[in-house]
Amino acid sequence: LGDADVFVFPSFYEGFPNALLESLDAGLVAVSSDCDFGPREILYGDLNSEALREKAFELGDFGILVPVGDEYALAQALMFLQQNEKTRLEYSSKAKIRANAFSADKISKKFISLLNSI
Repeated sequence: LGDADVFVFPSFYEGFPNALLESLDAGLVAVSSDCDFGPREILYGDLNSEALREKAFELGDFGILVPVGDEYALAQALMFLQQNEKTRLEYSSKAKIRANAFSADKISKKFISLLNSI
């Protein structure tokens, strides 16, 4: 990850995007395609929260989503981040916090709680 500031995740499909979580854990700003199964769930703290539509992409709670396969939107999102240091720094500062929400400890406690409620 070295000197990177942004992690670009242009997947068409994901099972569970571990690389996206790993990039957040490294404090990188995430720009991801809005493919099924993962990116939207990770980059929004609450799936009912309102997205801020900025041109061809969405500013989520913890990163930016672009439509799947939309190279123009991806380029626009990257240019937006390049020109908006404040937004880039805000996303970077929240990245590790979001990744921690998916830690093995937190997920296993939720899983055990679910099993105990059955």
